Amino acid sequence: MKEWTTKEIVKDSNWQNVRQSLLGKWKNESEECCKKLLEYLNKENNERSRDERLIILRNYLLSTPFRSGIIKGSNSVKEIVMNELNERKDKNLLEVKIIKNK
Repeated sequence: MKEWTTKEIVKDSNWQNVRQSLLGKWKNESEECCKKLLEYLNKENNERSRDERLIILRNYLLSTPFRSGIIKGSNSVKEIVMNELNERKDKNLLEVKIIKNK
């Protein structure tokens, strides 16, 4: 099982490009933002495995702007991410663990 800190796992350049492309767009383009998140999740990506991408998206979707309701419209993507993560964890298929510090 790979172990990552949150800082290490989000260094994925593909994720950083997606994240930056979403800045300032959630209020008026939430459906398009959700599509971009799902494209990132489903894209074959040599930098990060699917488990790693699921964890990156979970961390993003559980960040303060989403939890506090400032950003809305992400529930469908959050449900997909959380369901798949929980299913993979329950079946011991998750190959990544987030640690506090190395």
